[in-house]
Amino acid sequence: MMLGAGSFTVDVDVVVFDKDGTLIDNNEAWADVTSAWIDDLVAEAGDDSVRDDLCQAVGLTSVGAFVPNGIAAVEPPDVLAAAAGSFLSGRGLAAPRAVGVMASGSFDMSNITLTPIGAVEATFERLVAAGFQLAVATSDLRASTMASLDRLGWTRYLA
Repeated sequence: MMLGAGSFTVDVDVVVFDKDGTLIDNNEAWADVTSAWIDDLVAEAGDDSVRDDLCQAVGLTSVGAFVPNGIAAVEPPDVLAAAAGSFLSGRGLAAPRAVGVMASGSFDMSNITLTPIGAVEATFERLVAAGFQLAVATSDLRASTMASLDRLGWTRYLA
């Protein structure tokens, strides 16, 4: 199937979209989850004075938003958890339960805010109607990704 933009045309089998930051506003989606997780880490470690440095170490602002190109923005949850565990360990602290929650992806994603960036569904509809197969790429865990895409009603468009 041919896909064109201006004078550029290419033969395409599948159109792949990145999820966070391209299809979904990742700061809005993850800010509550990551902010609560930082709260849990700090509470379990028992030292509130590490909060700002911990956020910086894992690539989050003090309110749980992603720092561009930080660990939290570009790595899967298990890598984010390992970075937090390593940071705390370097300070002589530990938070194994909270680190484990992020590492396993067992945090609650059912109430996160999923805000599409632009007219995603209309774009998907047009591409599928034109015969293109669609896929979504992400570093997130598969279960939470599929749950989010399903909540938005987008799984029906994916190959």
